Amino acid sequence: MLQNIVLEKIKESYINYLIYGPHSTKKIVPLHEGVEYWYRTNLPSFDIQHIGNKGEYIAEGQFFNKNVDLAIWKNSKEIEKIVSVKFPMTTIKSNLINYLEGALGECYNLENYPCEYFFVLRYKTPELSVKGKVKSITIIDSEFLSIIENIAKSKYIDHLHILVVDIIPTLEEPYNMIPTLNILLKELGISDFDKFIYKHVIAKYGFIDLNLLRIFHKYQHKPLWDIRTKIHSKRRKEIEPIFKELKTMMMNFFEIKKIVEK
Repeated sequence: MLQNIVLEKIKESYINYLIYGPHSTKKIVPLHEGVEYWYRTNLPSFDIQHIGNKGEYIAEGQFFNKNVDLAIWKNSKEIEKIVSVKFPMTTIKSNLINYLEGALGECYNLENYPCEYFFVLRYKTPELSVKGKVKSITIIDSEFLSIIENIAKSKYIDHLHILVVDIIPTLEEPYNMIPTLNILLKELGISDFDKFIYKHVIAKYGFIDLNLLRIFHKYQHKPLWDIRTKIHSKRRKEIEPIFKELKTMMMNFFEIKKIVEK
């Protein structure tokens, strides 16, 4: 049961990434909630602090203070451990060394705390070109994982957790792993975007400005988060019902399964 909750939260993080983009807190919150559930199996009575509940804890480092992803409190004054969480959605191969150096540097800076790292990895991770196009797919196999596991030898990292997941379906061809709106609509069985809006969105939430809908039509070949950037930030709340309905359908459409856990 707990494992299912963790995987569902990771799936939600992935879907929020598709909708809101790689830097949105909407991607981070469910991810941290999922890792919190994972730790609750061994630390049920501990207080776990993260961006989704009490906000990130600011840990005092040797060189500079650091907002940490999860702070696990033994009691109101004593921290049991801190956890850094990483879930690279794309370009893992070319950025791997940066991730590992960052992990070692972070735990060295926070040497006064028991420091753990939690890596969530996509079994099939798209590698992006400079222009943001998918150029290849990296398969997270045992050889790739052995490179990551090397950082566990560091005295500054108390424990390294790795969870490899596969997100299904792949969405048509392998190189469409960052789906555009029209690909998503096709996969979700939405043949007519306007009918979807009237049946699922306007019927529930009321009027939506047709000028905003025209932007969806114009940029349907773009990922959802790109479409959001075309709409002025002051008006984005007006299109949230569309994203809310699409998210509900995507949560039911996508499946996620565990490939490797270490």
